[in-house]
Amino acid sequence: MKEPLLPVSNRPQTSKIYEILEGEGPYGSAYSFVLTTVILVNVASFILSTEPGMHDYQDSFDLIEETTVIVFTLEYVLRLSTRSGSCASRVVWALTNFFSVVDLLSILPFYVDLLIPGGQSFFPTQWIRVVRLLRLLPSLPYDKIWRKSYKLLAASGFAGFTVWVICAALYYWFERNNPEMEYCPDDAFKLDNRCWNRFHSIPAAMYYSLLNFFGEFPLADNHSLGGRFVGGFIQVMGAAVMAIPAGALGNAFSEIVQEKFEEEEKQDEAVTSDVANGPVQKETAIRYLDGERGV
Repeated sequence: MKEPLLPVSNRPQTSKIYEILEGEGPYGSAYSFVLTTVILVNVASFILSTEPGMHDYQDSFDLIEETTVIVFTLEYVLRLSTRSGSCASRVVWALTNFFSVVDLLSILPFYVDLLIPGGQSFFPTQWIRVVRLLRLLPSLPYDKIWRKSYKLLAASGFAGFTVWVICAALYYWFERNNPEMEYCPDDAFKLDNRCWNRFHSIPAAMYYSLLNFFGEFPLADNHSLGGRFVGGFIQVMGAAVMAIPAGALGNAFSEIVQEKFEEEEKQDEAVTSDVANGPVQKETAIRYLDGERGV
C-alpha cells in the first residue's frame, strides 16, 4: 500500500480560512497587504471628503466608501464564522477582542447612516470610521504587555496628576492678581467690568498647566516672574513624567519580543535534535524525498 508524499491535513477548511485572515502563511501575508491597502484607501477617502474643495468628487468618495465597507463587512462576517468554538464563545470574542471591536466600530457608522435621513451627509457618526487605522497595529499580546507594565503606568499616572495639581496651585498663587492675565472677550465686557483673570481658580489654572505639560506656553510673555519659574518646572517635570510610561512600555515590548525569539530558537533546536539523533526520522525523510512511503 502506498501513501502520498505528505499526509492529508485533517484540519477543517474554516480553520485554514481563519489562518489566512489572521495573516499566517504566504497567502495570509498577501491578504494582510491587500487589506492594509483597502484600509488606507478608505481612511484617505474620508479625510479628503471633508475638504470643501473636494466636494466635486463626492460621488467617487461615496463609491469608495460603499465598496470598502462591503469588503470590511464580508471580512468581519467571515472572520467571525470561521473562528473555532461555539456560537457563544464567538460572540464573546467579538465583543471583547480589541481588533474585533475596532472592526465593528469601523463599519457600524455606514449602516447607521443608512437608517437615518440624509445618509452619508450625517457627519456625527462618520468620523468613527478612522478607528479602522487601529487595525494596522501589529498583532501582539497586549494583555501580557499591560500586565507587565500596568503598576508602573499607574504609579507614573498618579505622579503626573499630583504634579499637575501642584503646578496649577502654584500658578493660581502667582498669577491670580497679575493684571496681564485679565481676559475680556470684547469691549462690552470691559465697559461692564466683567473681565476675569485666567488663573482665578485652581481648576482654571489646571487647563494652562496641562498645556504646559505638553510643551505649549501660550501666555509665556504675560507671566509674572514666579509664573515663569512654575512654567519651567512644569516643562522639566512633564518630560520626566512622560519618560516613565514610555520606558515601561518599551521594556515590556522588548521582553515580549525576546520571549518570542527564545521560543522560536527552542523549537528550531528541538527540530534539529530530532533530525540529528533519530535515525528513524532520517530514513522517513529520505523516503519522503523519494516521493512515497510504504506501509
